[in-house]
Amino acid sequence: MSRGWGNLPLPGLALMFLASTWSGDSLAQVSSIEIGLGYNSEDSYKQGQYTGITGSGGYTAGGFTLQLPASRTDNLYWRVSGENLGLETGALAATYGRWGDFSVSLNYDQLPHYRSNDGRTPFNGSGSTVQTLPFNWVGADSTAGFTTLSSSLKEVNIDKARQRYTGGFRWQLSEAWQLMSEFRHETKQGNETLGAIFGTDGGNPRGSIIARPVDYQTDEATLGLSYANARTQYNFAYSAMLFSNKDKALRFDNPFNESSWSSGANFSDGAVGQIALEPDNTSSQFSFSAGHTLGGGTRISGSVISTRLEQNDSYLPYSSVFPVSTGLPKPDLDGRVDSLVVNLNLSTRLNRKTTARLRYNYRERDNKTKRDIYLRIPNDSRTQSGLINSNTRINRVYDLERNRYSIDLNYRLTTGVRLSAGYKYQETDR
Repeated sequence: MSRGWGNLPLPGLALMFLASTWSGDSLAQVSSIEIGLGYNSEDSYKQGQYTGITGSGGYTAGGFTLQLPASRTDNLYWRVSGENLGLETGALAATYGRWGDFSVSLNYDQLPHYRSNDGRTPFNGSGSTVQTLPFNWVGADSTAGFTTLSSSLKEVNIDKARQRYTGGFRWQLSEAWQLMSEFRHETKQGNETLGAIFGTDGGNPRGSIIARPVDYQTDEATLGLSYANARTQYNFAYSAMLFSNKDKALRFDNPFNESSWSSGANFSDGAVGQIALEPDNTSSQFSFSAGHTLGGGTRISGSVISTRLEQNDSYLPYSSVFPVSTGLPKPDLDGRVDSLVVNLNLSTRLNRKTTARLRYNYRERDNKTKRDIYLRIPNDSRTQSGLINSNTRINRVYDLERNRYSIDLNYRLTTGVRLSAGYKYQETDR
């Protein structure tokens, strides 16, 4: 395996088992304790890509569930469980609360993804943000001319792992009102393959498959307040999510760095490429939903969801090879997109056999990102040109407004036969 990703330990199971033998209702009741042995006859990344069991030989796994049911005196309860302990897919969960009053939960799980362990690469620093070629590298306009390739190859594994913590609480403020909160903290680390290209047109581009780094973190939190009785329900919620990428860019040498080809591609020996990786971004959302039963088989419901997406990571320079005469129009995208979704529903029973439903949906997407002109340098392979040229780009901003209406009628002919008819109308402006 290329790395140890925090396998959950088995010794804790023995402690749980000893604790469970303690007499008395105040400790716990054992639902189950499992300990097992397994054997893998051969090495296989493919067979174990989502289990972590990639090597041959024996392995141990286990699980448990311990709980204290709610007592008759205070209704307090708790539960602790684990599964796949000892493997890279291990998970733990814990819950504590009082029936009809509150509950608190905390969970942990992990998941590997092993793709390949038979890769070879000439790059030093494979899987990092700076990848260089050996000092004695001999470039050429095709792989056939890489005379030092065989002696420069090094093993590289392609794999990554996700670790996730989730949890939350619910508090019954009164018979009708409830407060809730949830959170998620997730990391993903490892590497993936990426095509690194030099060249400017259909004839001269050359590419390398390199192992790019993956080091993501996602944090999400939600806070909600709800009300419910026999006829009316409301729910207010606010959520925010932050995505961050520890690695902002990837720099790599050009293995096809040979004078006769590089001059035709308009860059000199020693060219180094640079690729931007996924930028940090944030999102926030407010939602409100409600439903009310009017009586007589009639109910009205609806929801409003407002979302904002933002991204302002700093730009990379136009090129890591060529000087530029015209710089970037601004230091970052300063991107912002607002969206609004509204849903309304009315259902009613017209008579004993006939029901009708009316629906309305409104969607608006407002892209507030400013448009700019970018005088790009394609693939670090051509000097910057003037304003009017084939390499000029403008970030296009698209908005959307849509209204959708529908009505459905259902008539029950017999117990097992229904007749339905409907009409839909949609208007979209872009």
